[in-house]
Amino acid sequence: MTMMLLGATLIFGRQFANASNFKALLISFVSIGFVSVGMMSLLISGVFDLSVGSVFGVGMTMVAYFIADLHFSWPLAAVAALGVCALCGAANGFLVTKMKINPLIATLGTMGILRGAAIIIGGVGKAGLPESFTELGSKPLLLGLAAPVWLFLVTACLFMFMFRHLKFFRKFYFVGGNAEAARLCGINGERILFSGFVIMSLLAGFAGILYCARLGASTGQAGEGMELRAIAGVVIGGASIKGGKGTILGGVLGALFMALVFNIIGMSQRISAYWQPVINGTILILAVYTDVIAEQGYFGKIFGKNDKQS
Repeated sequence: MTMMLLGATLIFGRQFANASNFKALLISFVSIGFVSVGMMSLLISGVFDLSVGSVFGVGMTMVAYFIADLHFSWPLAAVAALGVCALCGAANGFLVTKMKINPLIATLGTMGILRGAAIIIGGVGKAGLPESFTELGSKPLLLGLAAPVWLFLVTACLFMFMFRHLKFFRKFYFVGGNAEAARLCGINGERILFSGFVIMSLLAGFAGILYCARLGASTGQAGEGMELRAIAGVVIGGASIKGGKGTILGGVLGALFMALVFNIIGMSQRISAYWQPVINGTILILAVYTDVIAEQGYFGKIFGKNDKQS
Protein backbone atom coordinates (compact mmCIF):
# COMPACT_ATOMS: atom_id res chain seq x y z
CA MET A 1 0.00 0.00 0.00
CA THR A 2 2.91 2.35 0.73
CA MET A 3 4.30 1.77 -2.77
CA MET A 4 0.88 2.48 -4.26
CA LEU A 5 0.65 5.76 -2.36
CA LEU A 6 4.12 6.78 -3.51
CA GLY A 7 3.36 5.79 -7.10
CA ALA A 8 0.05 7.66 -7.15
CA THR A 9 1.75 10.74 -5.68
CA LEU A 10 4.48 10.64 -8.34
CA ILE A 11 1.98 10.18 -11.18
CA PHE A 12 -0.81 12.54 -10.11
CA GLY A 13 1.11 14.92 -7.85
CA ARG A 14 -1.00 17.30 -5.80
CA GLN A 15 -4.14 16.13 -7.57
CA PHE A 16 -3.80 12.97 -5.45
CA ALA A 17 -1.71 14.07 -2.47
CA ASN A 18 -3.94 16.76 -0.99
CA ALA A 19 -6.20 16.99 2.03
CA SER A 20 -9.40 17.24 -0.02
CA ASN A 21 -8.71 14.02 -1.90
CA PHE A 22 -7.78 12.13 1.26
CA LYS A 23 -10.98 13.30 2.95
CA ALA A 24 -12.97 12.20 -0.11
CA LEU A 25 -11.14 8.86 -0.03
CA LEU A 26 -12.01 8.34 3.63
CA ILE A 27 -15.69 9.24 3.26
CA SER A 28 -16.03 6.93 0.23
CA PHE A 29 -14.20 4.20 2.15
CA VAL A 30 -16.64 4.27 5.08
CA SER A 31 -19.33 2.18 3.38
CA ILE A 32 -17.04 -0.63 2.27
CA GLY A 33 -15.22 -0.33 5.60
CA PHE A 34 -18.33 -1.16 7.64
CA VAL A 35 -19.17 -4.06 5.33
CA SER A 36 -15.59 -5.36 5.49
CA VAL A 37 -15.65 -5.48 9.29
CA GLY A 38 -18.75 -7.66 9.10
CA MET A 39 -17.39 -9.78 6.26
CA MET A 40 -14.17 -10.44 8.17
CA SER A 41 -16.25 -11.56 11.16
CA LEU A 42 -18.11 -14.03 8.95
CA LEU A 43 -15.04 -15.32 7.11
CA ILE A 44 -13.29 -15.96 10.42
CA SER A 45 -16.20 -18.26 11.27
CA GLY A 46 -15.91 -20.01 7.90
CA VAL A 47 -18.81 -18.54 5.89
CA PHE A 48 -19.52 -15.45 3.79
CA ASP A 49 -22.50 -13.35 2.75
CA LEU A 50 -23.26 -12.36 -0.84
CA SER A 51 -26.35 -10.36 0.12
CA VAL A 52 -24.52 -7.51 1.87
CA GLY A 53 -24.83 -5.12 -1.08
CA SER A 54 -28.58 -5.70 -1.15
CA VAL A 55 -28.85 -5.24 2.64
CA PHE A 56 -26.93 -1.98 2.19
CA GLY A 57 -29.60 -0.93 -0.31
CA VAL A 58 -32.37 -2.04 2.08
CA GLY A 59 -30.92 0.05 4.90
CA MET A 60 -30.74 3.08 2.63
CA THR A 61 -34.25 2.57 1.24
CA MET A 62 -35.96 1.81 4.54
CA VAL A 63 -34.59 4.80 6.45
CA ALA A 64 -35.77 7.11 3.65
CA TYR A 65 -39.14 5.32 3.55
CA PHE A 66 -39.67 5.68 7.29
CA ILE A 67 -38.73 9.37 7.19
CA ALA A 68 -40.47 10.46 3.97
CA ASP A 69 -43.54 8.21 3.90
CA LEU A 70 -44.24 7.36 7.55
CA HIS A 71 -42.92 10.68 8.92
CA PHE A 72 -40.72 9.13 11.61
CA SER A 73 -38.08 11.27 13.24
CA TRP A 74 -34.74 10.34 11.71
CA PRO A 75 -33.33 8.66 14.85
CA LEU A 76 -36.44 6.47 15.11
CA ALA A 77 -36.31 5.81 11.36
CA ALA A 78 -32.66 4.73 11.65
CA VAL A 79 -33.48 2.32 14.48
CA ALA A 80 -36.43 0.89 12.54
CA ALA A 81 -34.30 0.47 9.40
CA LEU A 82 -31.62 -1.31 11.44
CA GLY A 83 -34.34 -3.62 12.79
CA VAL A 84 -35.33 -4.53 9.23
CA CYS A 85 -31.69 -5.20 8.34
CA ALA A 86 -31.27 -7.36 11.45
CA LEU A 87 -34.23 -9.45 10.24
CA CYS A 88 -32.46 -9.83 6.87
CA GLY A 89 -29.41 -11.17 8.66
CA ALA A 90 -31.56 -13.45 10.80
CA ALA A 91 -33.14 -14.85 7.64
CA ASN A 92 -29.69 -15.63 6.22
CA GLY A 93 -28.67 -17.22 9.51
CA PHE A 94 -31.83 -19.34 9.60
CA LEU A 95 -31.33 -20.58 6.04
CA VAL A 96 -27.73 -21.58 6.74
CA THR A 97 -27.94 -22.96 10.28
CA LYS A 98 -31.44 -24.45 10.46
CA MET A 99 -32.32 -25.30 6.87
CA LYS A 100 -28.69 -26.33 6.16
CA ILE A 101 -28.55 -24.48 2.86
CA ASN A 102 -25.07 -23.73 1.54
CA PRO A 103 -24.15 -20.10 2.41
CA LEU A 104 -23.33 -19.38 -1.24
CA ILE A 105 -26.79 -20.43 -2.43
CA ALA A 106 -28.66 -19.01 0.57
CA THR A 107 -27.16 -15.54 0.39
CA LEU A 108 -27.23 -15.51 -3.42
CA GLY A 109 -30.97 -16.08 -3.19
CA THR A 110 -31.54 -13.43 -0.53
CA MET A 111 -29.36 -11.04 -2.53
CA GLY A 112 -31.93 -11.11 -5.34
CA ILE A 113 -34.94 -11.04 -3.02
CA LEU A 114 -33.70 -8.10 -0.97
CA ARG A 115 -32.55 -6.14 -4.01
CA GLY A 116 -35.99 -6.52 -5.55
CA ALA A 117 -37.67 -5.54 -2.28
CA ALA A 118 -35.51 -2.42 -1.97
CA ILE A 119 -36.43 -1.33 -5.50
CA ILE A 120 -40.14 -2.09 -5.00
CA ILE A 121 -40.34 -0.18 -1.70
CA GLY A 122 -38.02 2.66 -2.67
CA GLY A 123 -39.24 3.12 -6.23
CA VAL A 124 -37.13 5.62 -8.14
CA GLY A 125 -35.77 6.90 -4.83
CA LYS A 126 -36.70 9.52 -2.29
CA ALA A 127 -35.18 12.97 -1.95
CA GLY A 128 -35.85 16.04 0.16
CA LEU A 129 -34.86 14.36 3.42
CA PRO A 130 -34.58 16.67 6.46
CA GLU A 131 -31.42 18.68 6.93
CA SER A 132 -30.94 17.33 10.44
CA PHE A 133 -30.54 13.89 8.87
CA THR A 134 -28.35 14.88 5.91
CA GLU A 135 -25.97 16.73 8.24
CA LEU A 136 -25.19 13.36 9.81
CA GLY A 137 -23.51 12.28 6.59
CA SER A 138 -21.77 15.47 5.51
CA LYS A 139 -21.21 17.98 8.30
CA PRO A 140 -17.48 18.21 9.18
CA LEU A 141 -16.59 17.46 12.77
CA LEU A 142 -13.21 16.93 14.45
CA LEU A 143 -10.23 17.42 12.07
CA GLY A 144 -12.68 18.29 9.32
CA LEU A 145 -13.88 14.69 8.98
CA ALA A 146 -17.59 13.92 8.77
CA ALA A 147 -19.46 11.85 11.37
CA PRO A 148 -19.50 8.62 9.28
CA VAL A 149 -15.69 8.47 9.38
CA TRP A 150 -15.59 8.78 13.16
CA LEU A 151 -18.45 6.33 13.58
CA PHE A 152 -16.54 3.82 11.48
CA LEU A 153 -13.33 4.30 13.46
CA VAL A 154 -15.18 3.74 16.73
CA THR A 155 -16.91 0.64 15.31
CA ALA A 156 -13.67 -0.81 13.95
CA CYS A 157 -11.86 -0.27 17.26
CA LEU A 158 -14.78 -1.84 19.15
CA PHE A 159 -14.68 -4.96 16.95
CA MET A 160 -10.91 -5.20 17.26
CA PHE A 161 -11.30 -5.21 21.03
CA MET A 162 -14.12 -7.75 20.99
CA PHE A 163 -12.33 -10.22 18.73
CA ARG A 164 -9.16 -9.98 20.82
CA HIS A 165 -10.59 -10.07 24.32
CA LEU A 166 -14.19 -11.29 24.49
CA LYS A 167 -14.77 -15.02 24.84
CA PHE A 168 -17.86 -15.08 22.62
CA PHE A 169 -16.07 -13.54 19.65
CA ARG A 170 -12.97 -15.72 20.13
CA LYS A 171 -15.31 -18.65 19.43
CA PHE A 172 -15.62 -17.44 15.84
CA TYR A 173 -12.04 -18.62 15.29
CA PHE A 174 -12.74 -22.05 16.76
CA VAL A 175 -15.84 -22.56 14.64
CA GLY A 176 -14.07 -21.41 11.47
CA GLY A 177 -10.94 -23.43 12.18
CA ASN A 178 -12.67 -26.74 12.94
CA ALA A 179 -16.44 -26.75 13.42
CA GLU A 180 -16.58 -30.37 14.60
CA ALA A 181 -13.83 -29.88 17.18
CA ALA A 182 -15.58 -26.72 18.37
CA ARG A 183 -18.83 -28.68 18.78
CA LEU A 184 -17.06 -31.35 20.82
CA CYS A 185 -15.70 -28.59 23.06
CA GLY A 186 -19.24 -27.43 23.75
CA ILE A 187 -19.31 -24.43 21.40
CA ASN A 188 -22.65 -23.86 19.69
CA GLY A 189 -21.49 -23.30 16.12
CA GLU A 190 -24.99 -22.55 14.83
CA ARG A 191 -25.36 -19.75 17.35
CA ILE A 192 -22.01 -18.28 16.29
CA LEU A 193 -22.90 -18.38 12.58
CA PHE A 194 -26.39 -16.98 13.19
CA SER A 195 -24.92 -14.11 15.22
CA GLY A 196 -22.34 -13.47 12.50
CA PHE A 197 -25.02 -13.05 9.82
CA VAL A 198 -27.04 -10.67 12.02
CA ILE A 199 -23.92 -8.60 12.81
CA MET A 200 -23.05 -8.52 9.11
CA SER A 201 -26.48 -7.21 8.12
CA LEU A 202 -26.55 -4.63 10.93
CA LEU A 203 -23.21 -3.21 9.77
CA ALA A 204 -24.25 -3.22 6.10
CA GLY A 205 -27.58 -1.58 6.95
CA PHE A 206 -25.90 1.03 9.13
CA ALA A 207 -23.52 1.84 6.27
CA GLY A 208 -26.54 2.23 3.98
CA ILE A 209 -28.21 4.63 6.41
CA LEU A 210 -25.07 6.78 6.62
CA TYR A 211 -24.75 6.74 2.82
CA CYS A 212 -28.37 7.89 2.52
CA ALA A 213 -27.59 10.77 4.90
CA ARG A 214 -24.52 11.64 2.87
CA LEU A 215 -26.42 11.77 -0.45
CA GLY A 216 -29.60 13.25 0.99
CA ALA A 217 -31.60 10.75 -1.08
CA SER A 218 -32.13 7.03 -1.48
CA THR A 219 -31.96 4.47 -4.28
CA GLY A 220 -32.74 0.76 -4.14
CA GLN A 221 -29.82 0.00 -6.44
CA ALA A 222 -27.17 1.26 -4.03
CA GLY A 223 -24.50 -1.23 -3.01
CA GLU A 224 -24.40 -3.31 -6.19
CA GLY A 225 -21.10 -5.21 -6.39
CA MET A 226 -20.19 -4.30 -2.82
CA GLU A 227 -20.01 -7.95 -1.74
CA LEU A 228 -17.19 -8.73 -4.17
CA ARG A 229 -15.17 -5.69 -3.11
CA ALA A 230 -15.62 -6.61 0.54
CA ILE A 231 -14.58 -10.24 0.07
CA ALA A 232 -11.56 -9.22 -2.01
CA GLY A 233 -10.52 -6.65 0.59
CA VAL A 234 -10.72 -8.96 3.60
CA VAL A 235 -8.88 -11.78 1.80
CA ILE A 236 -6.14 -9.31 0.91
CA GLY A 237 -6.22 -8.32 4.58
CA GLY A 238 -5.43 -11.84 5.76
CA ALA A 239 -8.74 -13.73 5.91
CA SER A 240 -9.02 -17.28 4.61
CA ILE A 241 -11.99 -18.51 2.57
CA LYS A 242 -11.80 -21.70 4.65
CA GLY A 243 -12.18 -19.71 7.88
CA GLY A 244 -10.34 -19.71 11.19
CA LYS A 245 -7.96 -16.83 10.61
CA GLY A 246 -7.89 -13.10 10.07
CA THR A 247 -8.08 -9.88 12.07
CA ILE A 248 -10.45 -6.92 11.97
CA LEU A 249 -7.47 -4.60 11.43
CA GLY A 250 -6.38 -6.69 8.45
CA GLY A 251 -9.88 -6.49 6.98
CA VAL A 252 -9.92 -2.71 7.40
CA LEU A 253 -6.52 -2.33 5.74
CA GLY A 254 -7.57 -4.62 2.89
CA ALA A 255 -10.72 -2.59 2.35
CA LEU A 256 -8.66 0.60 2.42
CA PHE A 257 -6.41 -0.89 -0.24
CA MET A 258 -9.45 -1.55 -2.45
CA ALA A 259 -10.74 1.99 -1.87
CA LEU A 260 -7.33 3.37 -2.79
CA VAL A 261 -7.26 1.33 -6.01
CA PHE A 262 -10.62 2.70 -7.13
CA ASN A 263 -9.71 6.22 -6.05
CA ILE A 264 -6.69 6.07 -8.36
CA ILE A 265 -8.79 4.58 -11.16
CA GLY A 266 -11.34 7.36 -10.76
CA MET A 267 -8.57 9.95 -10.91
CA SER A 268 -7.13 8.52 -14.09
CA GLN A 269 -8.72 9.79 -17.28
CA ARG A 270 -7.47 6.82 -19.30
CA ILE A 271 -9.37 4.06 -17.48
CA SER A 272 -13.13 3.90 -18.04
CA ALA A 273 -15.40 3.36 -15.04
CA TYR A 274 -16.74 0.30 -16.86
CA TRP A 275 -13.44 -1.43 -16.11
CA GLN A 276 -14.01 -1.28 -12.36
CA PRO A 277 -15.96 -4.58 -12.13
CA VAL A 278 -13.27 -6.25 -14.26
CA ILE A 279 -10.50 -5.00 -12.00
CA ASN A 280 -12.48 -5.90 -8.88
CA GLY A 281 -13.08 -9.45 -10.10
CA THR A 282 -9.45 -9.87 -11.08
CA ILE A 283 -8.24 -8.71 -7.66
CA LEU A 284 -10.68 -11.10 -5.98
CA ILE A 285 -9.48 -14.10 -8.01
CA LEU A 286 -5.81 -13.27 -7.41
CA ALA A 287 -6.39 -12.73 -3.69
CA VAL A 288 -8.23 -16.03 -3.26
CA TYR A 289 -5.68 -17.91 -5.39
CA THR A 290 -2.84 -16.51 -3.30
CA ASP A 291 -4.66 -17.70 -0.19
CA VAL A 292 -5.13 -21.16 -1.73
CA ILE A 293 -1.50 -21.69 -2.65
CA ALA A 294 -0.43 -20.34 0.76
CA GLU A 295 -2.75 -22.89 2.45
CA GLN A 296 -1.21 -25.67 0.36
CA GLY A 297 2.30 -24.64 1.36
CA TYR A 298 3.26 -24.21 -2.30
CA PHE A 299 5.92 -21.59 -1.64
CA GLY A 300 7.31 -23.58 1.25
CA LYS A 301 7.67 -26.63 -0.99
CA ILE A 302 9.57 -24.61 -3.58
CA PHE A 303 11.95 -23.15 -1.04
CA GLY A 304 12.33 -26.57 0.60
CA LYS A 305 13.37 -28.11 -2.71
CA ASN A 306 15.86 -25.35 -3.27
CA ASP A 307 17.34 -25.98 0.17
CA LYS A 308 17.70 -29.69 -0.53
CA GLN A 309 19.28 -29.13 -3.92
CA SER A 310 21.79 -26.70 -2.44
